[in-house]
Amino acid sequence: MNWGPLMPGTNPEDAITINFDSTTTIKLSLENLNRKGRVSTYHFQGHIKPIFRQITEKEVLNASINDIALVNGEYQQGEAYFLPPNNKDYFHIWICKDNEDNYLLAFGDVNNDESLDAAAITCFHGGGNAVFKTLNIFTNIKGNTVLINTLQLGLFVIENVSIRNNLIIIETIEHKTTDPRCCPSLHKLRYFTIENEKLAEKL
Repeated sequence: MNWGPLMPGTNPEDAITINFDSTTTIKLSLENLNRKGRVSTYHFQGHIKPIFRQITEKEVLNASINDIALVNGEYQQGEAYFLPPNNKDYFHIWICKDNEDNYLLAFGDVNNDESLDAAAITCFHGGGNAVFKTLNIFTNIKGNTVLINTLQLGLFVIENVSIRNNLIIIETIEHKTTDPRCCPSLHKLRYFTIENEKLAEKL
């Protein structure tokens, strides 16, 4: 792995190759590296910055979910029929969008490994009028966008998803006991985290 810049005027070809773990993405001085026991003695001026290939929106929109390969954020099998007899072979899965046509997709460090992850809300329709939502966590493993965790969320309306301090924060609109079925009105924040390698809601 190449690191640089090493010294003013140093060519990229002259960068020192250092065996370094793939989770460190912050700028570190040589003193810090030696203190962490990761580098032997080098003459060094300036700073180093590891460059890793990060996960992108396009990669998430074309990732695989349980062997289903999304294309531009969706996959559909068969044709939908909303009245009996329904098409038993039909289903449609897609990355959900908010009211402004933005994908419900956020980037940040979910599992505290200092690498970039993605949280995406998918919608699933299998016929009828119900659309089920799932929280999906993706990361980049050896250059591939890989699904590492999922959690079914249910039917409530999702307005936004974000990642902060290793937490996935989902803004929802849910039903009060007095709300009609058509019109939920209770705005809530739900928090999710990865604990013991499992995705769970933080209550």
